[in-house]
Amino acid sequence: MLSVAQLGNAEVEETQPEKNFRFYDNRQKYLMFVDTCSEKRVVSERKALEFDRIRPRPPAVRVFDAGIGDGTVLARVLRSMHRCYEHLPFYVVGKEISLEDIRLTLEKLPDRVKSTRPQSSS
Repeated sequence: MLSVAQLGNAEVEETQPEKNFRFYDNRQKYLMFVDTCSEKRVVSERKALEFDRIRPRPPAVRVFDAGIGDGTVLARVLRSMHRCYEHLPFYVVGKEISLEDIRLTLEKLPDRVKSTRPQSSS
């Protein structure tokens, strides 16, 4: 059985849905936020500062990006890595749940990603 206070809270939640709004549940509002602030630039610059501290081991520099989003940060990080480690290959793994974000990421990385598909023999 609900107390009077719980009933009052439930009533407020039902009548004021804007109070229940979770920022990351609305993709358009989230994308508008991250595309209009400097967060992506700042994050990629901060990651680039760490390159002096890592000691890559052969055969490649390994990168894991959990939640690559639209690929903006990953593209900037890869550009910085190419400046620091121009003679080393990269092994990059990215995780994302949105196929749209994967498509956007691949569009941003055509000069950074080598296709592993077999070439036709025609």
